[in-house]
Amino acid sequence: MAVDSIRFGIIGAVKRGSSFVRALKAHPQAELVALCDIQEGKLLEAAGELEITRTFTRDEEMLTSGEIDAVIVATPMPLHVPQAVMALVQGIHVLSEVPAAVSFEQCRELARAHRRSDAIYMMAENYTYMRPNRIVREIARQGLFGEMYFGEGV
Repeated sequence: MAVDSIRFGIIGAVKRGSSFVRALKAHPQAELVALCDIQEGKLLEAAGELEITRTFTRDEEMLTSGEIDAVIVATPMPLHVPQAVMALVQGIHVLSEVPAAVSFEQCRELARAHRRSDAIYMMAENYTYMRPNRIVREIARQGLFGEMYFGEGV
């Protein structure tokens, strides 16, 4: 089934979340419809600049509003899992800033929530997709490094 557009919301929209706006605006199937941040003044300013009419100061209000299909979680690290779990429970797709979790227990909680949900979860670790890393991966696949057992970049 083809999707016409995906309605996105951003939690943590004022600081880190603002870095995702350009990508969302550039994608023909992405529709940025809601922003959430605890800094209400800055939130309203950002929403005005982006012409977003729907704003929230509480994450659970946005996640239970029925107004978004996917959420970008760009809040302080300890909040990533609680917010991602709330979204997954609602069937909302999640793109979460790194790290995904701050403890093994949070990792387990996130994995359990994802298994119970039909929604997609992705950690926004973009470094692995950068061109130099893709080139090195292709060189390794061609066997030009010989038989590899381990690799690490700095």
